Amino acid sequence: KGRMTKPQERLFVFSGMGPQWWAMGQQLYREELVYAKVVDQADVIFQELAGWSILAELLKDETESRVSETAIAQAGNFIVQLGIVELLASWGIKPAAVVGHSVGEVSSAYASGILSLRDAITVSYHRGRTQAKTAGTGAMLATALSLDDAGTVIAPYAGNVSIAGIRSAARR
Repeated sequence: KGRMTKPQERLFVFSGMGPQWWAMGQQLYREELVYAKVVDQADVIFQELAGWSILAELLKDETESRVSETAIAQAGNFIVQLGIVELLASWGIKPAAVVGHSVGEVSSAYASGILSLRDAITVSYHRGRTQAKTAGTGAMLATALSLDDAGTVIAPYAGNVSIAGIRSAARR
């Protein structure tokens, strides 16, 4: 129940920030022409917006990498996921459904055809740029509290603390 039954049906899951690392996508860029071509195309668009190259950032070595910085990580994650989507498509592998978390929603929207390449790059660039401006101005806490209990705990801090997301157990 609830499982995909046809072998050709695939779900693509796009990550948000957190899994990025200095060498992500570098081997694919060197070895896979389709990947490199779309990443090059995306970088041209990105440079028009940003005035700097996301590809140059992604190709830096570990000592020079700034991929952990929000403005670079968000656009970088999108660019790598874009390249993988297009590489898989060149092999005939396309998603039947997509889902994304955080900045992965941009990749998901691109893969589903909702956003054009230019629009997805624009969103990922501005999302990372604006989030970088708020670095260090807040915090997030994940708890195992129910919504009601969390509401009770934060009530004294109304206006300063809010519930950003609710995760619940999977229903069967």
